Amino acid sequence: MTEEHQICVKQILDKAVSGIYKIALYCIVFVLICVIAFFFLYPHYQEYAYKKDCLQNGHQKEWCEKTWQELLELD
Repeated sequence: MTEEHQICVKQILDKAVSGIYKIALYCIVFVLICVIAFFFLYPHYQEYAYKKDCLQNGHQKEWCEKTWQELLELD
């Protein structure tokens, strides 16, 4: 290979490797954001699901909220 071809191949490889690094970085950031969102949103989902089931069982909203607060205090 001539030196001119080696320089061209090196530039192409450099761009490919930097592209792979960017994609990997974006994936890591996306997963991190998803984990953080899950960490903050999951407790709210638990409360919503509990109250929904409680209301479907025929209890009043105030009773469901009170029992949810009691469950939180047990933790």
